[in-house]
Amino acid sequence: MQLLYLNNMRYKSLIISFLFIMSSKGQDLIILKDGNEINSKVLEVNLTDIKYKKFDNLEGPMYSVLKSEVFMIKYKNGTKDIITSLKEADQPIKTNQEISSSEILTKSGTLEIGGNFEFSSQSSGNSALNMLNFNPFFGIMFSKGFELGINPNFTNYSYSGNPSTTQFNLYLAPTLNLSKGKTIPFVEILMGINSIGQNTTYSGFGFGGSAGVKIQVGNNVALINSIKYLSQSYGQGNNLSTISLSTGIRFFIFPKK
Repeated sequence: MQLLYLNNMRYKSLIISFLFIMSSKGQDLIILKDGNEINSKVLEVNLTDIKYKKFDNLEGPMYSVLKSEVFMIKYKNGTKDIITSLKEADQPIKTNQEISSSEILTKSGTLEIGGNFEFSSQSSGNSALNMLNFNPFFGIMFSKGFELGINPNFTNYSYSGNPSTTQFNLYLAPTLNLSKGKTIPFVEILMGINSIGQNTTYSGFGFGGSAGVKIQVGNNVALINSIKYLSQSYGQGNNLSTISLSTGIRFFIFPKK
């Protein structure tokens, strides 16, 4: 009798296990992005949500879950659906060119090296001087679009009837770059020191600013066009005001990934 009882128990256990396996195969499994799972019968998959009934209460109410919260649906027939929400599906796919133009050139850590050929007009009292010179530039992006640059400059010129004079400027150049595809408008503040003289040297403080555009012509090359204003003081009433137009080229060194 005891042996018969044990056989009956084993038989019932096998039946329960078989029914459990069969029932689990007849359900859909909704896997959420947080790792939780919902045993269900999926009724509808809409643009924004998924409607279902709980598998252990198919006669009960209908529930819904946002697609943005769902990773995958495993259907009872073995097929799987990776879920993409409407918001994710609407995100544009950026090309390498777009990424280079609007993001990498102004990305934090990018180095900018180059210089400008500059035509300027200086006025001092009743006299004026036009000249052409080259200004090197070195900068680094500290955050997206915000750059700190250094702008040194040597200029040699002469007024008619006077010996040649050397002018030296060294400016810090905080710059805001605004990404617009291949065209990057920028605004730059200039502040630093200037020194001028031949036999007698005068030094002072200069400040001003510039604005223009950087136009990408290669993966890491851009042409630059700008207009600049400088007010320079050399002490003892020696002041210079400069307005200049410049064009040049900049090379960008991207940070390692």
